[in-house]
Amino acid sequence: MPATSRTELVSFDADAVRRAVQETVSGPLYAFCEYNTASFRPLFLDADTLSMYESRDAMLDHFETIHTNVHMDFMQIKLFRNTLFPDAERVEYITTAMDILKILRCTSATTACSFRSIGTNRWSRS
Repeated sequence: MPATSRTELVSFDADAVRRAVQETVSGPLYAFCEYNTASFRPLFLDADTLSMYESRDAMLDHFETIHTNVHMDFMQIKLFRNTLFPDAERVEYITTAMDILKILRCTSATTACSFRSIGTNRWSRS
């Protein structure tokens, strides 16, 4: 059974965005997390995601490793907005496509972000 929580960290309605993503993607939604520079919170974890880890603590440790490096998202946003495309008022999302999953990170006006991982195939932590 999937686990869900309500938005607390971001300034936009991440719950509504999560519902829209779930209604739109053709593959499974493995995880949906909100984050900012200081913290992260999983808002949705599907049963397959939960089962890939030995424990919830192991999963959260892995997510913490990911979050520790998301400052690069904020640096990339500043690079695009301030240096490469100075006429742009905002960066709305950043995507990463890998052979095992796709990740979409959306930004708000306050640069708080939401992280969505949309799987293409089942991936494993082993």
